[in-house]
Amino acid sequence: MRCFALRSRLPVNSLVQDLTCLSRFPFTVHETVPASIAFIANTLGPVVIIAIIALVFVPGATVPRGTPKSLVWKRKLWELHIGLLGLALSVIAAWFITNGMKNMFGKPRPDLLSRCQPDIAHLQQYVVGGIANVSSNGQLVSADICKNPDTKTLDDGFRSYPSGHSSSSAAGQFPTSHIPLSN
Repeated sequence: MRCFALRSRLPVNSLVQDLTCLSRFPFTVHETVPASIAFIANTLGPVVIIAIIALVFVPGATVPRGTPKSLVWKRKLWELHIGLLGLALSVIAAWFITNGMKNMFGKPRPDLLSRCQPDIAHLQQYVVGGIANVSSNGQLVSADICKNPDTKTLDDGFRSYPSGHSSSSAAGQFPTSHIPLSN
């Protein structure tokens, strides 16, 4: 459990932003697709599929007629074991890589402005650069402009990319698609 708590302690790369380019979506407390539903769809679904393939379709028609049932069951359980280990490795590696990249890239979520509560009255204090153009004033501001005292909510606002839902989905589907191909 300590590994999962480590994510919230790592510093997030809070990038310099142009406030006019950020989307102004309201902050939602509850996600549309909660992490528990994503876990069920991306992990428990593939576990069931791998178990069905390993216990029903393995070893297939390649086994000679005189093979003892104990050897057939050893093969089935070995395939189940390997499939579940591959799934676990894939999901855990995707979680660590995705969260490391989220901390490294620091891309803003669409609701960052509502999470941030920027100090617009003192905007000039936070300007760190930029070039004005036709569509915006071009002022880049530092993340210090955010006045939200809840650092956990604010840091999560900079953890948009890559998507944890899509990477966990790919991590669950990759070994699930390769088990039937290997048998």
